[in-house]
Amino acid sequence: MSKILNIIFLSLFLFFFSCGSDKRDELSAINNGVQFLEQKELPSSILLMVEYINKSYNTSIGNNNIEELNSNNEPFLRFVDHNFAPDHDKVHEQNASFSTPYKHIFGIGKLMYSALYCDYILTEKSIDWNDIFSYYIEQKGYFVTHLPLVVEMANISGCDLNISGKNKIDIKKGIQYIIDNETENLDLFYEAIAINYHFYDQQPSKSQIDLILSSQNQDGGWSAKQNQPSNAHATMLAVWILIMNSNKL
Repeated sequence: MSKILNIIFLSLFLFFFSCGSDKRDELSAINNGVQFLEQKELPSSILLMVEYINKSYNTSIGNNNIEELNSNNEPFLRFVDHNFAPDHDKVHEQNASFSTPYKHIFGIGKLMYSALYCDYILTEKSIDWNDIFSYYIEQKGYFVTHLPLVVEMANISGCDLNISGKNKIDIKKGIQYIIDNETENLDLFYEAIAINYHFYDQQPSKSQIDLILSSQNQDGGWSAKQNQPSNAHATMLAVWILIMNSNKL
């Protein structure tokens, strides 16, 4: 009996030690990735996502992100600062060209902007969000990974886009397809994993986490594609995934 107990205790010790080692590896990778980001002059789009990660996971990547976004007159600031008061005239001017069919004039950025300010837009126009979502689901790639963010932005504005059950399922399928098939495009692969993890609580497999860890470059960043220099967007996504995963270990 004592031999059996010793084996059980040894197995448990090795299990917990292994988990601790995994977490140490991830925290080290996160720290190096954060240092890489903080050494770069980041565009507003990445600053926004960095601040979104900070608010979502109580982290502190970067310095004075909100102040910098304010100084850049960033219209998407509302995404991370819910008290942000937009210039009504600018919002209306930005959306003055909206007309049916919307899908022919919407870039993904404009779609996100429309969702973030839907409480202003919907007082003037009726938008068929399901038609737009169906169109972008068909486009695949980054169009699909951005759709959960569009819904999040609408929620911030207090709008319910009433996305159909079919579209919700198709978004998840589109994201999973990227995870299963787009490992050469590392930036898109990371984005799909991050969105799947954050919005749908789909934890990546150990092999996927190991791939992310092994893909980190010596400068602390991650590349958008293999054998390319480190890229701020890919690094932000990889750090986001590892922050989420380290909270699970």
